[in-house]
Amino acid sequence: MPEPNVSWVIDRFENGQAVLVWQKQELVVPKKYLPAQIKEGEVIVMELYRQKDEKARRENLARHILDEILTPSSR
Repeated sequence: MPEPNVSWVIDRFENGQAVLVWQKQELVVPKKYLPAQIKEGEVIVMELYRQKDEKARRENLARHILDEILTPSSR
């Protein structure tokens, strides 16, 4: 697994995808997620982190939506 901050090199573009390289590993990313004027050979830095609270937030949202659907309205 890459370190939290990793410098990837734009190796090439293929069919709307960017192929990024880091320590002989390749990562394919849709080009639309990269800066508009990015070119082959340029370096980008990505920050990887875990969103600890995101799972709980999504579960709470799903419960809330289900409650709204399953609870009869008093209208």
